[in-house]
Amino acid sequence: MESPETNPKYRCCCGLIHVVTVTKAVCIFVLLEIGFLIYKDPKNLLSYLIIATLIFASLLGSFIKKPMLIFPLCWILTLVLGGSIIKIIVTIAQYIFLNKAIIWQEVLIEFLTIIILFWLTFILKSCYNYFKWIKSQKISVPLKAMIHLFENVMPKNTGKQEIVLDEAESEDESNVSADRTTEDSSSSGTSEESQADNNVEE
Repeated sequence: MESPETNPKYRCCCGLIHVVTVTKAVCIFVLLEIGFLIYKDPKNLLSYLIIATLIFASLLGSFIKKPMLIFPLCWILTLVLGGSIIKIIVTIAQYIFLNKAIIWQEVLIEFLTIIILFWLTFILKSCYNYFKWIKSQKISVPLKAMIHLFENVMPKNTGKQEIVLDEAESEDESNVSADRTTEDSSSSGTSEESQADNNVEE
């Protein structure tokens, strides 16, 4: 069976990096970016701190392998992805219908941003599935042990019980046959005595 550490489903960058490593790197990068934004624009400190708390929860989840803690980062990336898609659609619509000049370099950057965000979303999904697999393995280990117990130990005990029952039945049969033999011998002895008494009387 292929190990999940080497399974292509849980690796990226041509199989060179595990998805958990990428998830940790993304969390750290976003936290550094938020720190830079706080330094640049301290007026929105509360909003940045809320986002940083969610990202830190995902970073913690990537270390302790908790699949549910990956969701905050997924939500944030989904919001950023949706904002980038809406922005590029509005920009192209203004260019087509309103003949508004656009900077194609910015459009290209938005396209690249959308591609990267899609890729990161796929990575986070793989990381979530990996942690979910680990959790299922932790649950299935005692179940496998119980199945092994019932499949291997219980049949042996049943076989022993069957042997004991067979021995008990054979002992009962031998006792019954012995009793019958005793009864036959006693009945024959009684008949002989009666015949002897009849001869004496005659």
